[in-house]
Amino acid sequence: MGKKKDVVYLGVCLSPATHEELKKLAAEKELSMSTLVRQLIRDYLANAQKSA
Repeated sequence: MGKKKDVVYLGVCLSPATHEELKKLAAEKELSMSTLVRQLIRDYLANAQKSA
């Protein structure tokens, strides 16, 4: 059996306009919404570490 992964669920409220923009971006990149959000968070954290 594989290792059990730690799971964190983020509850984020978005405006309808922001949700639509994320939906469009996910479609353009041919990613699911969840994958896109994970990628954006990883990119943000990487940039925050570089600038710190």
